[in-house]
Parts: sequence; C-alpha cells; structure tokens
Amino acid sequence: MTLLDVTSSGLATLAGRCGMWAGEVAVVAAPKVPTGHASAAAVAAVHARVGVSGAALGERMGATAGALSTAAAGFTSQDDESAGRIAGVAGLI
Repeated sequence: MTLLDVTSSGLATLAGRCGMWAGEVAVVAAPKVPTGHASAAAVAAVHARVGVSGAALGERMGATAGALSTAAAGFTSQDDESAGRIAGVAGLI
C-alpha cells in the first residue's frame, strides 16, 4: 500500500491550482460559426451546452479550491497546536 503524504503547503498549492483551473474551465469561448449553414444552429446549441457545463465545472472546481484552502489552514493550525503541546511536555522531562 502506498502512503499519501499530505502537507499544508501541498494543499495550499493544489487549492491555488484548482482556483486557476476554475477560471479557465468556466470561460469557454464559442468559435464563430458562419451563418447560413444548415448545421449552424446545431453547432450553436452544442456550444451553449458546453458553456453551461463549463460554468458548472468552474463552480465545482472553485468550491474544491475553497475546501482545500480550509483544509490547509486546519492542517497548519493543528500542527502549530501539536507543536506547542509537545514543547510543553518536553519542558517537563
């Protein structure tokens, strides 16, 4: 079994990347389709659906970025608290 090494800095980095990806996936520019072609309406409809999907994925990725940021802060807080407790016990030895 492989161990997973999670650090607060790693979570913060991933949160930043997810935030960046959220902005990228949510902005899907539809290409210009020449009018007058029989398939123009179908292509426009597909691009509209892609835009809706991109927006939904962007929201989800943004929420993931927020959750990762919260987790990173929690990791840091827990590590700081644990370090303080260990320092307190070490002084008793």
